Amino acid sequence: MPELLSRQRLYELVWSEPMNVLAARLGISGTGLAKACHRLHVPTPPQGYWLRKATKRTAGGIRLPPRPPGCDDETMIGGGPYWRHYQPRPSEAELLGPLPPAPTFEEPTETVRQRIEAALRKPRSIALLDHVHPAVAALLRSDEARVEAAKTGRFLSSWEKPRYQLPVERRRLKLVSRILRAAAPLIGRVNVSEDLYDSVPATVFTVMVGHQAVRLEAAVKPVAGARKRAQGPSQGDGQIVNALGAGKDRVTWEDGGRRLEQIVRDIAIELVLQGEEDHRAQVMGRYEWRVQARADLIERLRRQREEAERRERERLAELERQRIERLLGEAESLRKASTIRRYVADAVRVSKASHNGAVPQDARTWADWALAQANRIDPIRSGVFRHWIEAEPDERSDDHNPARLLHAQE
Repeated sequence: MPELLSRQRLYELVWSEPMNVLAARLGISGTGLAKACHRLHVPTPPQGYWLRKATKRTAGGIRLPPRPPGCDDETMIGGGPYWRHYQPRPSEAELLGPLPPAPTFEEPTETVRQRIEAALRKPRSIALLDHVHPAVAALLRSDEARVEAAKTGRFLSSWEKPRYQLPVERRRLKLVSRILRAAAPLIGRVNVSEDLYDSVPATVFTVMVGHQAVRLEAAVKPVAGARKRAQGPSQGDGQIVNALGAGKDRVTWEDGGRRLEQIVRDIAIELVLQGEEDHRAQVMGRYEWRVQARADLIERLRRQREEAERRERERLAELERQRIERLLGEAESLRKASTIRRYVADAVRVSKASHNGAVPQDARTWADWALAQANRIDPIRSGVFRHWIEAEPDERSDDHNPARLLHAQE
């Protein structure tokens, strides 16, 4: 079964025994274990480490480095690639157990910011679009194909027209390329999408910071007022707007007192830091989900227990009603049996008086039958009154009984 391991635990394991032995014990391949270490940025023993340690020579170890910004702090080992991104939800018994402590982070945000500043590259100015980031280069190649298509003279739709030929558009790509190259040591894959149908067309760069996808948006905001009316946005006059993140927490930069080229490093820092903040929000979100799920489960089990208690009270009340009805029925049967006996006694007395003190055979036969019927319906003679309706508890004995689980957590 897959096992959830933290960076610290995985580091301790890979430095406690050879990788192939550990991988076999965990039920995965050595390659899979090496990929898990790479995913969490956990250093592994170099070649010859265990031989040097076995011969009591100085082996030397590598300390676990701080977690990179945006990187997960735990991973699923085993179970295939699907389990890397999936954490099984706790069972009801686990939710009702002791609540784990709230997540804490080894470094405050300001310390992480300082590490990011130290790791970033110095932003380099770009005179020509020749040495740009690969994501920007892909945009330029696709745009050159549109330029060639436009030379044919045929009608082109808005989607087929060139998009990055104006100076302001070129400036936008240079700016984004500088940001991505400055943050290159701390970011991974960059995906690009183009939002051409908004009021302000934008190019969206989805940047992987650790295991978090951060949205970096670059758009051209046309100038306002008379200047706009005189030249129009088609002349390439505009203002670059870069937006980091999405939704209510989005941070936006515009050309103002300082041009955006002067704060490229600050934007790159915020880009990476956003990934770390997203990671922390994700961890806290999982913890808050568990707290809420535990509260919801306790409330649901409480309602189930109250419903079970209500049904049990109704069952016992119905059982008592049946007992009373049976008691009244038995009393009525006893009355009928007594009436039959008196009737038989009176009939036999009259018969004896009619036949000079002798009871005829047919009268005796009838009297025996009648008394047998009286004894049959008599609850005392038959012992029916001893047979009570038992009140067995209506409770399941399985371990998943909600009442038992709720009682256990209380």
